[in-house]
Formats: sequence, C-alpha cells, structure tokens
Amino acid sequence: HKIPQIRKGGYCAEIEEMYIEPKSQGAGGAQGLIDAIVGWAREHAINTVRLETSSELKRAHGFYEKAGFKYYGRAYEKNVE
Repeated sequence: HKIPQIRKGGYCAEIEEMYIEPKSQGAGGAQGLIDAIVGWAREHAINTVRLETSSELKRAHGFYEKAGFKYYGRAYEKNVE
C-alpha cells in the first residue's frame, strides 16, 4: 500500500500479509518479493517500506533484518465489530 505521511509529508509503503509456504522458505522467493517491493517504492519516490510481523515469528525477523529492515516500534489494533 502507498500511504501518505501526514506529519512528514511524502509517502511510505506498507507490506501487508506477506507469507511464504513453508516448503518454499529459503528458496529466494521472499527476497524476490522484497526486491520487487523496494523497486516499486523507488519508482514512486517512496523512501520507507514498513511491515508488521508477529512477535513469535523469529525466523521471519531474521530474514527481515538480513533484508535491511530495522526493528521499529510496536503496533496495536482493536476490532470494532
């Protein structure tokens, strides 16, 4: 998603619901997706790409850090059904 940054001006991109089948993990598909997203962000003059992940997904955290993402903040959500 391309999201406006009200306070900073400009835009950031957000990856939502990224998932790689367990049998395909480690085969380079996730890195290919990240590379495509970063390329898209550059083409659209977006300086930041964000994503959220569960605190239990330690292997994913390692992948994201290796891909250049840095741990940032904390997310909360509330369902309002």
